[in-house]
Amino acid sequence: MGLLVKHRWFVLIAVVVVLAALAPGLATSLKPDHTLDVWFLDDDPNLEAYETFQQNFGNDEVVVVRSETPAGGLSREALTTMVEVSDLLSRIDGVEQVHSALSVMIATSEEGARRHPIALELGDVPDSETELDNFAEQARAHPLIEGHLLDNEGDGYALVVQMEATSDFDDRRPRILTDIEEVLQSIFGDRDYQRGGVGVIYQALNDLTERDFGIFLGLGYLMIFALLWWVFRSVRLVLAALFAVAGGTVAALGAMGWLGIQVNMITVLLPTLIAVLGIADAMHFPISYRRVSRARPDADDATVLAESLRAAALPCLMTTVTTMAGFAALASSSLAGVRQLGIFAVVGVGAAFVISIPVMAVALYGRGRDGVQELPAVEAFLALMKRWVTDSPRIVGLGLVLVIAVSAVGASKVTADTYTLGFLPADHDVVKDDEALEDALGPYIPLEWTYEPHEDRLVESAELLDKSAAFARRAQAHDRTGTALHMGQLYRFVAEELLGDVGEQPLSPEQVADLRELFVELGHGDESMTELMGMVSADQRLGRITIAVEMMSASKLAETIDELQQMADEEFEDAATVRPSGYLPLYATVINHIVDSQIRSFGIAVLLIFLLMLLWLRSPRLALISLIPNLFPVLVMLGAMGFLGIHLDAVTAVVAAIVIGVAIDDTVHFLHSWRRAEQDGGDWSDHLDRAMREVGPAICITTLVLVAGYSVLLLADLVTVIYFGLLTIVAAAAAMIGEFLLLPLLLRGLNKSPPSDGEST
Repeated sequence: MGLLVKHRWFVLIAVVVVLAALAPGLATSLKPDHTLDVWFLDDDPNLEAYETFQQNFGNDEVVVVRSETPAGGLSREALTTMVEVSDLLSRIDGVEQVHSALSVMIATSEEGARRHPIALELGDVPDSETELDNFAEQARAHPLIEGHLLDNEGDGYALVVQMEATSDFDDRRPRILTDIEEVLQSIFGDRDYQRGGVGVIYQALNDLTERDFGIFLGLGYLMIFALLWWVFRSVRLVLAALFAVAGGTVAALGAMGWLGIQVNMITVLLPTLIAVLGIADAMHFPISYRRVSRARPDADDATVLAESLRAAALPCLMTTVTTMAGFAALASSSLAGVRQLGIFAVVGVGAAFVISIPVMAVALYGRGRDGVQELPAVEAFLALMKRWVTDSPRIVGLGLVLVIAVSAVGASKVTADTYTLGFLPADHDVVKDDEALEDALGPYIPLEWTYEPHEDRLVESAELLDKSAAFARRAQAHDRTGTALHMGQLYRFVAEELLGDVGEQPLSPEQVADLRELFVELGHGDESMTELMGMVSADQRLGRITIAVEMMSASKLAETIDELQQMADEEFEDAATVRPSGYLPLYATVINHIVDSQIRSFGIAVLLIFLLMLLWLRSPRLALISLIPNLFPVLVMLGAMGFLGIHLDAVTAVVAAIVIGVAIDDTVHFLHSWRRAEQDGGDWSDHLDRAMREVGPAICITTLVLVAGYSVLLLADLVTVIYFGLLTIVAAAAAMIGEFLLLPLLLRGLNKSPPSDGEST
């Protein structure tokens, strides 16, 4: 360390040069990535199935727009506005087409059936009142309009905006949704309208996440560095800590950018992780400097600095390595975003540690003999902790057992789930629009199904049309579903228009064959009308059934899909293979990925940490003990989640990584001091006194900084940000209790040295 102290400025300049080389990568990494790659790996079968669906039927993401007029949803005023809005929306780059009562209407004429053109113009609105009345009568009987494009009371109408299926659609979604909103504002102005859909909800969540994390994390960082100034009373030391964590962040995000990886909803937490863990390590250098300077009052500044850096660097190196091992375990996750978080957290945490040594060497040199001011409140708190664990070990032990037992009960109540709409505040416009849409239209989110005929059956055969209708009827009876769209409705509607009342019996093969020829004539070019309407794939190998469902959590959606799948299997039997398709099944499988990832990565992290602690401490006793205070805050956090009804999802699961990182940092420093005390002799009380004196202040201050900084997040609007702040506070406090109370009691129970005469047993 003497050489580092001597050449500290050259080393710091070298660090700055490296960071400057990585900094251009920020231009790429800081562009948010909203693609499904966040949740799924490229070879994930669920993602492949979704891409296959898009190739056959296009993008299943839609925006549902609803408005109403005093005269009704099929009045001349409503139809004229419908045409105007549809025309403007269809011109937006990224919109495939706009469905309305005018675009899907099939009417009858002397020549048979005809369909209004998709290209909407004002002339499509019926001219005379008689034609308008006839149009309204036929529209209300139309299976593709009633309940879909006309609300249940008939007062309002709906437009369904279908997006284009492009490889970069997820990146383009924000711009498309903004353009749609601008059109709606230009037409409706102050008039009431609602818009909803998975993409609308998802984008609102993204926007609020970026806003809340930006504002409140910024305020949190101000609070953190204000507290650091209160502790250090030195702008130089505060800036040094800031430079270390900022450098680690630049290293992580810069490396991401150079590899062409953009930040996403999960990796957006990287700056937070690096700041928390970087500050936790940086805290030990000034405190070590104060301790060494007081022990060596006659040594020169360079010697004191070298010894203090050496004393703090070894345990900090071990905490960094164990923390990196814990994050490296996330690389086993099946969630791409979590995997990226683990990999680049390793880069950032490692870089923050490396940077902190030369930065603190520059900041502490010539600082004087204190390095950090006395903190009477902290000293009093540490004395209280020591007195509790020394004078009342049984009472403290019983209290900890009670906390563990209660936390275990709460943890047993935790379920893995995610509900994007529920993350938004109850008074958010998107939430209110969703409620209004469901009141007017019923469940409106499309859950897609495809069926592939077996043997030589045709997708549009009479048999499969009948089976799809039977499945749709059963599906609509489910308490979480609404209307259904399928080819059976279309065939029966046109058959009744042309053939009169066909009764309740299934259409005959001859009737279906005649109608298929008609649909080909009504089509465009080589496409039949059923293909144009997206009910059958271009190769005639897949049929499509759309069941409207309410917006629900992933676990409820997975349960609903399983129940509908059973109905489909029973109705289609061996005639066709029926599969859920589109985006919603992907959303439902996220929970399985979260649970599997957390179990796997957590198990790997615990094993790696144990092996590293065993290698470093060279004591199976201490290595085993070291795991318990690290698991304690995780259990307490899970207990809090269970009692508060907070689900395990990708965001709340990341808190466990923060907890492990902070707890490992505290444990390593505590045991490093404890082991040195054992080597110097003395009893359990002497070892505890030394550990509390040497590392207790840093642990206490780090916890105080985290609790104060993250309490700001409780003021956010987004529920996920509030949960993130709350759980971090709970876990950080529990980690400190684990170090000051639980760990000493465990060491007392396995103490090598006999207790002193005055020590209770």
